[in-house]
Amino acid sequence: MKNNLNIAIWVGTASLFMGSCHSSGDPKKRQPLSKMEVKTEVFRFESADVDNLKSYSLTCAFEADSVAVMYAYNYKTHGLDCFNLLQGTVSHIPFAVSGADAVNRSVRSLYVQSPDSIWIYDDSQHALLLDGKGQVRRKTNLRKGLERGEELLIERNYAICTAPLRYDADRQSLRYACQDLSHPVRDIYVCEQPLNDSLPVKKRHLSRPHSVSDFATGTYGNMGGVNLCFTPNGLIYNYPVESAVYVASAASSEEHMLTAESNYTPNVAARCQSPQDYSSWIVHTIENPHFYEVISLPGQEMFARLHLGGCPADVSADLGVQMDSRGCYLTLFDAEMQQTAEIELPSRHYDYYTGWCGTRDGILLFADNHQEEEGEDETTVIEWIRPVRQ
Repeated sequence: MKNNLNIAIWVGTASLFMGSCHSSGDPKKRQPLSKMEVKTEVFRFESADVDNLKSYSLTCAFEADSVAVMYAYNYKTHGLDCFNLLQGTVSHIPFAVSGADAVNRSVRSLYVQSPDSIWIYDDSQHALLLDGKGQVRRKTNLRKGLERGEELLIERNYAICTAPLRYDADRQSLRYACQDLSHPVRDIYVCEQPLNDSLPVKKRHLSRPHSVSDFATGTYGNMGGVNLCFTPNGLIYNYPVESAVYVASAASSEEHMLTAESNYTPNVAARCQSPQDYSSWIVHTIENPHFYEVISLPGQEMFARLHLGGCPADVSADLGVQMDSRGCYLTLFDAEMQQTAEIELPSRHYDYYTGWCGTRDGILLFADNHQEEEGEDETTVIEWIRPVRQ
């Protein structure tokens, strides 16, 4: 397997740098934030023994001592491609398609507890625990705690929402979301299911977006879900339709909300004009901001959030080009979730629909934007961005 090309560069400068295609926020609301930079390390993996893709929809990072590996679900080969960032190698874990070790092709969530303990949710209503060879060691029925009218909400689709399955080693439990669709405006819950089947499933009701009163499937196009960040002390969640972030304690029912406003873009998405018309959804996506999940960076004692700005849509032009031309922004928070900086990342550079993931001190993203010049199709380019204080 070929070694990767590893280059250190610097991108992102002052927190108030303005970019190209975005809808700026109200200048009167602009507040000076801390001066931060982003150090970017580039890794290139060419196809060799593994038929790797240019970008992946599902990823998860694992780090320990001198190990840093990005695990990525390869839908073509139906298995995990394992990118060793420090050694520059790629290996593959195949998934079975039949038998006791079968994993359905509709893989929705991936969490790597260790190289020999990999949790998968594959739309079978079960959480699957796999070993490092892809063999299924445990199946857990996630419908155990659901009531009538409730459905699982486990999804890592960056065009929609980021509501993953997570394993909590300290509590020996699985954490995930479910939704009650029996009402016009759905209710969303976070579930904690102990691996000990004799213990009950606990649920926590999530607050609805405070900025919109008519939050329902289709009302805001693709932005109908919730983004979840599970932490040792509780939960941080937010919605794609607004900048606000909600911090919930694991020890009580208390939670508080942060407006977490952007200095670059509007902080609330507009309603979709024709919720039943998918072409209107595309226009809505182009013209509105989309706020992604909060990401924990424990090595920096910091949290991060990515979001996209909007552009005026031109239905007579290539909508795909317009989708890929939106600005991308990184907001940083300290350990107490106080907003500290906002940085504009390079535009027309990253793939906005694939699975970036957090590491101890940064974020791994795929440099695969369709507006960049075409490179070698077989090359996977991963960028590891790390915030640095000036």
